[in-house]
Amino acid sequence: MTVSQKTILLVEGNSPSRNKTSELLRQFGYSVITAKDGKHALQIFNNSHNQIDLAILDLLMPEISGPDAYIEMRMLKPSLPVIFIAGGEPDSGPSHVHEWNGGFITILQKPLTRRQLAEKLDNLFCKPSPTLHN
Repeated sequence: MTVSQKTILLVEGNSPSRNKTSELLRQFGYSVITAKDGKHALQIFNNSHNQIDLAILDLLMPEISGPDAYIEMRMLKPSLPVIFIAGGEPDSGPSHVHEWNGGFITILQKPLTRRQLAEKLDNLFCKPSPTLHN
C-alpha cells in the first residue's frame, strides 16, 4: 500500500495545531480525517474504521481521553497503530515508546516537527522518508 492509499485519523483539540499537523500529513501524501476530540473521533472511527490505517491522538482531551478513545478503537480494529501526542512534559524529551495495553505505543511531544513526524511515520509504515524541508 502506498502513502497515498493510507488514511490517518488525527485527533487534536487545538485547532491551529490540528490544522498544521493535518497539512504536514497531506504534504507527505496521506489522506487525513480530523476530529476535535475523543468523542468526535469515536463517531468517525465507528463509521470508517476499515479505511483508517493509523490514529494520531492527543493524550489529554475533554470527555474522552486519547488512551480511552484508543481502547475503544481497538475493539473494532485490534491492529490499529497509534501515535499519542502530548504537551507539558518538558523533562520527557521529544518522543518515547512505552509498553501499554498489550502493545507498544509512541508518544511525541508537541509541538510536532516535520522531521519528527516523518521519522515516526516511516517507522510505522516501513517506507522511504518523505522529503524533509525544515
